[in-house]
Amino acid sequence: MKKSIPNLLAITLSLTLFFSACSKAPNKILPKKDGLWTATYTSIETVGGASSTQTGAWSITFSEGTGVATELGFSLPFTWSYDKKNKTITITFTGFSSATYNVEEMKAKSEKWTRNYTETSGGITSNTNETFNLTKVD
Repeated sequence: MKKSIPNLLAITLSLTLFFSACSKAPNKILPKKDGLWTATYTSIETVGGASSTQTGAWSITFSEGTGVATELGFSLPFTWSYDKKNKTITITFTGFSSATYNVEEMKAKSEKWTRNYTETSGGITSNTNETFNLTKVD
């Protein structure tokens, strides 16, 4: 019995370290290695029953809590944080308001983020659905 307790503790510790090292949470994965990702996005805005779709691709470099998104030679620095409990990521571009995305998929080399929001301006209501598909650049 005396030998089985230390063995059990060693196995438990090993499993804990293994599973924590394999974490796919964005705050662990995004800044890994050089932190370089590509992100394709689709934004569908609906106003009064009419929809318009916008697509594009960003090159994003993530560091611990900061990053830079680049599209067509235009770069935007940002800060970011991950809420493990709610599985959301909040991005704040410098000088702009923040946006919070639901992290739908978390894999070592890919992630999927979504956001749905409604805005009313001048009595006109619009609904926007955004999807970002991120892929790690090797």
